[in-house]
Parts: sequence; C-alpha cells; structure tokens
Amino acid sequence: MSCGCKLMADFDTGRTLGLVGSILVLVALIFSFIIGFLGFLLQLVGLILILISLHTFSNIYGERIIFRDALLSVLIGYGVPLAALIFLFILLIPIGFTIVTSARPIPPSRIEDLFGTQITASIILWAFIAILAILVALAISAYLWYRALNTLSLRSGEKFFRWAGLTYLAFAVSLIVGVVTAVILIGILVIFIGILLGLTSWVLLAIAFYEVKPPQPPIQAPPAPVVQV
Repeated sequence: MSCGCKLMADFDTGRTLGLVGSILVLVALIFSFIIGFLGFLLQLVGLILILISLHTFSNIYGERIIFRDALLSVLIGYGVPLAALIFLFILLIPIGFTIVTSARPIPPSRIEDLFGTQITASIILWAFIAILAILVALAISAYLWYRALNTLSLRSGEKFFRWAGLTYLAFAVSLIVGVVTAVILIGILVIFIGILLGLTSWVLLAIAFYEVKPPQPPIQAPPAPVVQV
C-alpha cells in the first residue's frame, strides 16, 4: 500500500511541475518582447521544472531515455546557440569598434577596404559556420525532445505528449527552412509559421501534463493457500 502511495505522490509531483513549467515557458515566449531578460529567466525556470518532471516520470516508468534525451535536448538547444552568439560577438568586435570610433559613418561597402579582403572573407566564413552550427543544434535538439516526449507518450498512454513533440519538431524544421530561404519573402512566412508551431507545442505539452493519467500499481497476486498434509 505504501508503494502505491509513493507512486501517486511522485506522479502528482511530476505532473504539477510539468504543467507549471510548460505554462511558464509559454508565458515567457509570448511576452518576451515586453518583459525582456525577465522572460529568459522565466523560460529557464520553466525548463528546469519540466526537466525535474521528466526525471520523475523516467523513474516512474523505468525509462531513463526520457530524462536523458530531454536534458541533452536542452543543453544542445541552448548551449550551442549561446556559444555561437558569443563567438559571433567576439568576431564582430573589431568591426563594431572601428565603426563606433570613426568620425564619419562607414557604409558596408567600405568595411572590406578597412579590414582587407582576406580578413573580411574570413569573418563572413566564420559567421556562416556559426549560423550553420545553430541550425544543426536546433535540429538535433528538436529530435531529442521529440524522442523524449514520444517515449513518455508510449509509456503513459497520453497522446498529447507525442503531439507536443511532433509540433516542436515541425517548429524546428520550419525555422531552419525559413532561415535558409530568408532571402525571399516565403522565408519570412515560413519563420512566422514556425513560431506559431513552437507556441502550439508548449500549449500541447501543458495539456499533456494536465490530462496524463496515473499509472496503475502492479497487482500483487494473493498468497497461495497452504495445503496441509
């Protein structure tokens, strides 16, 4: 009986943390342009709560892949872009410093004359590599997130987890296609669709945590009757 009570307590904790975390991430994404850096902190708190929830569900269902894939997804999805952006910032410091300290505005056509063709080409190449790394990290992160939620869906029987993972995967694909085709108008439209899919995925995840049913504790067979000879 105590085993069943502990199972229900763990389930309720994981379910609540996941639901609250999903709502926090959704609110942070919707109001990110208004609350600024606070939105990033709110999203970070939400992701931590979701990871704790998925760790709890991993223990409940005996599927370590749920938490492992989710953790790798977050680390890759946020770590690689952050490192790439820091790298780009450091890379562009000389150009920014030259433009700021210049007495006259420097048009883009003059940047090559200031730094030389070879240095300018090198900066463009490394910037392209950094953007490519971000897109690859986004694809890997989205697939791992989908795999974690799909495994949880299979073990819990709640199909909204799978739909949340699929929608997030569609978001990543749309964002990558949109960035690649951003030179034409269709790319902007694809990015906008991708943003909507991303928001939808967090709504579906919140619904999944709300709708998921507790697992049934294993039924213990009654002890066999003692046959007296």
